[in-house]
Amino acid sequence: LVEDTYTLNNNRAVVLLTHSMGGPVALSFLQLQTTEWKTTYVAGFMPLSPPFGGAVSTMLALVSGDTLGVPIVSHKIFHPIQSTCASGPWLFPQPSLWPSTDVLLTAGSTVYTSSNYTQLTSDLGLAQAHNMFVDGVNALALGAFEPPHVRVEVLRGTGVATMASLVYSDRFVSGTVPNAPVERYEYAGDGTVNDRSLNRGKEWMGKQKELVRYWKYENTSHFGILKSDEALDQIVSLLVTFE
Repeated sequence: LVEDTYTLNNNRAVVLLTHSMGGPVALSFLQLQTTEWKTTYVAGFMPLSPPFGGAVSTMLALVSGDTLGVPIVSHKIFHPIQSTCASGPWLFPQPSLWPSTDVLLTAGSTVYTSSNYTQLTSDLGLAQAHNMFVDGVNALALGAFEPPHVRVEVLRGTGVATMASLVYSDRFVSGTVPNAPVERYEYAGDGTVNDRSLNRGKEWMGKQKELVRYWKYENTSHFGILKSDEALDQIVSLLVTFE
């Protein structure tokens, strides 16, 4: 697609514009390409709301189901799909950003952190997710977090209540869906992705010669950025500056 788009536009390098999980997907793609290929075909990378370090909200979906804000539907209806979704383990909070001292989830007296995802999925009886963690899926593209070595312009929201940890009243019983938890929040994220994950791309400053910049929008949610006039105007303004 990149090569065809390049050819169809008079050999003009393209900008990869992504939203949410598209950011890690495009990053993984760019990490696999040669410098020569990227120099020819890619003018830059523009991720919106990228969960570059995972998100606590992903844990809710896999553990007990996320209603996605629909109040009249039980979380247990969503759980069979969400607990077997392959993107879940990939987007669990990265240990490099959430050390083992940060409690992400409790179930009764059992504490779960970024260091015991395999125990978490085993306790829940989620064999597929458990095997994915054993196989190291969580660290595929986001573990080492190597820079893409193209120009990067990140656009992200902030100031929205974002899930920081989960508290379940009872210990987990394998094969059953836990009751909905008490959710603890922080307010520097975008309502879906935590601040430390959204900000992670700043690590690339100084690690690549290409430009890395961040654009932050107050009181703008993970999906709200897609209809933010301020953000959309910024996208248009930036696109015309790519060579």
